[in-house]
Amino acid sequence: MVLQDKRRFAFFHKKSHVFFAVSILSTVLFFVVCSLLKTGSIGILDYLVLGNKDEWEFADFYRHIGYGSDLSRVYETSPDACFPPLSYLFFHFLYLLNPVQAAAVDWRAFRDAPYGRLSYLFCMMLLVLLFSYVAHRVAGMTEKTGLILSILLLTSAPFFTAIERGNPVFLTMILLLYALWWKESDNRYLREAALVFIAIAAGFKILPALYGLLYVREKRWKEAGRLLLYGILLFFVPFLLTGGREGFSSYIRLLLDSHYHADFM
Repeated sequence: MVLQDKRRFAFFHKKSHVFFAVSILSTVLFFVVCSLLKTGSIGILDYLVLGNKDEWEFADFYRHIGYGSDLSRVYETSPDACFPPLSYLFFHFLYLLNPVQAAAVDWRAFRDAPYGRLSYLFCMMLLVLLFSYVAHRVAGMTEKTGLILSILLLTSAPFFTAIERGNPVFLTMILLLYALWWKESDNRYLREAALVFIAIAAGFKILPALYGLLYVREKRWKEAGRLLLYGILLFFVPFLLTGGREGFSSYIRLLLDSHYHADFM
């Protein structure tokens, strides 16, 4: 889908060469400055991207694979097991794909074991391809312009942090981009897929549920109702595999006790 009202992007298209030139120059300058200021193992790149905690690389990916290794005890393993249950079905699937399953209890050993990093590498390669494909379509850009924009975004500090930590926020963002692309499609199956993708995104992180307000604002009541139904099913049904009623109670307690962080959002 190309957004119907392209006039909102007219100014951007007219000034896009200036935007990209400044962005590319800023990106190159950023890496040059990082390389010049870096001393030992701690530098500005470490601070901006790693938070000077190199030992936590890919932690949000491998730790949650470990939490999801035993679905019946997901919310009993750690107070950091704070994602909705659908996300742990995904992490459990990745756990089953890896031949070193026994090491999942020690996420660093799991990460550093033979083939341990391949699961993350393949996931990230797929996500980058999906992101590059959809980004320019949502923004109504040409493929060439969209490719440049994708590269600039993927080399920015926020994206570096998301990639380095392995947080599912990148996956949920891509799901929402596809939902926005298909939301106004003439194909009713794609419009329905947009609803499912928003519900799945909310099943990984809670905040994407707010995208349902777009349908309410546009008074698309039937679609809003189906989205609510999909969201309820994808949020509650996975609890049947993640501890049932006890798992749900443990999850709620974790959310109430984990006010010091918002990873679950």
